[in-house]
Amino acid sequence: MPFVWAPIPFPDTNRIDMALTDKRRNWTPEEDVVLLTQVAADLPFAADKGQVTKSWQSLADKLVACDHFDRVVDGRKVQNMFTALVDEHRKFDMASAKLSGVDQEELEKHTLLDELLPLLDEVKS
Repeated sequence: MPFVWAPIPFPDTNRIDMALTDKRRNWTPEEDVVLLTQVAADLPFAADKGQVTKSWQSLADKLVACDHFDRVVDGRKVQNMFTALVDEHRKFDMASAKLSGVDQEELEKHTLLDELLPLLDEVKS
């Protein structure tokens, strides 16, 4: 019986590319606002000692269930994103202080972070 070459089945590359794209895409400004709004409501960073991880996971579960949030996240991802937003906002505040007299656009994201930073600093101290 002669050997017959058969094509090797490859996975659907579109699905693989899509999965990688979904996994690695940047957060949108809308997702930032949804995250910050939920953080302002739950204050997961202010949870009792030993409950912080559970608090962030609870927040992540709420975000995943939210209609305005299309990203799949866990507690660690949302905590890391919140920390990145806080760091970015602190740099923004320092740069803004140097620009006295210049009108700057006040975004909802900045307003939420302005409210959250004092609470975060109070918990850390």
